[in-house]
Amino acid sequence: QPVDPLPEIRRAIGDYVSALEKADMEGVLRVFPEIPQGQSDNLRQFFAGATDIHAVWQANRVTPNGDQAEAHVTLTLSFKQADNHAPGRAQSEVTILLARRRSGSGWMITAVR
Repeated sequence: QPVDPLPEIRRAIGDYVSALEKADMEGVLRVFPEIPQGQSDNLRQFFAGATDIHAVWQANRVTPNGDQAEAHVTLTLSFKQADNHAPGRAQSEVTILLARRRSGSGWMITAVR
């Protein structure tokens, strides 16, 4: 009997969002190990300039296909700017591509667009 992949896919997305909220680059790399250099640099810059990050996400559509999946996600980040504590907010609609890990330990993110 096939196992429903949706809980593990949602867990991977949740782990990614949790790492964003904690400004935890190591956590981002655990779930998104092949993050492109440009995205990694942008996240490091964001983490350096933001405090009190709160993230809310909603998967609008998740489409698993064997060992791969595509998730359309609304991601909202609320934060304070580190230099002046002014509030900031960023909301985006992103497509997150995932793949089942070869080790069988859940899913990993392969792209965020």
